[in-house]
Amino acid sequence: MLTLDQELLNGIRQIVREEISGVKDDVSSLKSDVAAIETLLGKNNHLLRLLRIETDTNKIKMSIINDKIDHLIDNLERKNKLEDKLKDHHHQIVIETGEPVFDE
Repeated sequence: MLTLDQELLNGIRQIVREEISGVKDDVSSLKSDVAAIETLLGKNNHLLRLLRIETDTNKIKMSIINDKIDHLIDNLERKNKLEDKLKDHHHQIVIETGEPVFDE
C-alpha cells in the first residue's frame, strides 16, 4: 500500500503531466501560427517590393509626361505669339505711275 506522501507525489505528477500536455499543445499551435505568419509576411514583402517598383515606374512615366506637357505648352505659347505677330503684320503697297524706267 502506498503511503500518503507517495499518493500526494503521484497526484502532483499527474497534474504536472496534464498541465505540460496543454502547454505542449499551445506551443505546437503557436509554432503553426508563426509559420503561417512568416508565409504571409513573405508574401506581403514581395507585394510591397512590387508596389515600390510600380511606384518608381509611375514616377518616371509622370516625369516624362510632365516634360511632354511642358514642351506642348511652350509650343502653344510660341504659336500664339506667331499668330499675334501675323495679325499685327501690315504691308504697304505703293504704286507709282509715270514714265517707265529701263536699265541700259
